[in-house]
Amino acid sequence: MNRQCDLSTTPPFGPVAPSRPAPRAVQWPAPGSVLGGRYLLLRHHASGGTSVIYRGRDLLAERAGYPADVAIKIIRGIDDPELALRMSMLELATSRRLPEAGLIRVHDCGRQGATPYLIMEWLEGENLAELLHRSPDRRLPLRRAATILTPVANTLFALHRRGMVHTDVKPGNIFLTTDGRVKLLDLATVREMGDGQEQRGETGWLGYSPAYASPETRNDEPASPQDDIYSLACVLYETIAGTKPYPSTAEKGDAPPAPRRPGTLNPAQWELLRRSLASDHEKRPRSAPALLQGMRLAATPMLAGWAASVVLAIAVLVAALAPHENLVEEEGGTVEAPATSEYRYTADRRQPGNE
Repeated sequence: MNRQCDLSTTPPFGPVAPSRPAPRAVQWPAPGSVLGGRYLLLRHHASGGTSVIYRGRDLLAERAGYPADVAIKIIRGIDDPELALRMSMLELATSRRLPEAGLIRVHDCGRQGATPYLIMEWLEGENLAELLHRSPDRRLPLRRAATILTPVANTLFALHRRGMVHTDVKPGNIFLTTDGRVKLLDLATVREMGDGQEQRGETGWLGYSPAYASPETRNDEPASPQDDIYSLACVLYETIAGTKPYPSTAEKGDAPPAPRRPGTLNPAQWELLRRSLASDHEKRPRSAPALLQGMRLAATPMLAGWAASVVLAIAVLVAALAPHENLVEEEGGTVEAPATSEYRYTADRRQPGNE
């Protein structure tokens, strides 16, 4: 029996507590299966803690002559199939509510027997974690890191203006496509500002990644843009330093050891990044683009020796006046990062799979 999603029955951001226990095991579909009479599973692509991703084909779109490649996300690890279906519906509703181009698009959801699934856009490329894994010393030059993360900052800024917080910004959720776009993945963790973890149930589904989560998130405090700014700073640090700024084993309420300054940063840049990593959210920049703008401005000879507070104030002003018109310096020129984040992120202009 196939069941399609009816979003009218599920509040887009309501609680997801289990409706009733369901001990029966989920039967995973095999390649060649057709879900909902429409979506053909071609082959396994990737696996995560709560899902399995297949490459698939939308047979209806194919017959109509439209692009038919899709990603099919199978929810796993949830004993209650009704809860798993509600989770899928929530992610679909979140995608429809947030039309930003820098977010992964979710097209449909449903359930085949006891197996819930999501239909998402298919992306060719790799995530930032994979790129770092194959890079020398697992890090990138600052300019290239800033070029990748600028559209992520713009997407987060757009989310925050809509009153939403992603809460799980990490290298594995930043996808770099072969045609030069940067996409932020995993809408399952998106929360409204002011929401606490307890408001989403105690299933562990809407969790976080400890190595990138803000102290407020780890302490189950209400969500705010400062959570994402902290996470973005953690990603920036790891991308240029080759290691995480804080250990992921830190317990709730513990003060982690201070991270070391990466050798590629001048004092003003390090002070800006250090403030963005502060346990006190009041010390962090007011917007995600301001962090990247500040790093760029602090690199210019005119401002490199200025106090970090002055550079950050200028960056905040620039980001407030033109948050989606960030200019990022690269070897050989300057690249404009538009709101759609559709631009070449590779400094050497090579496709990510061919380096």
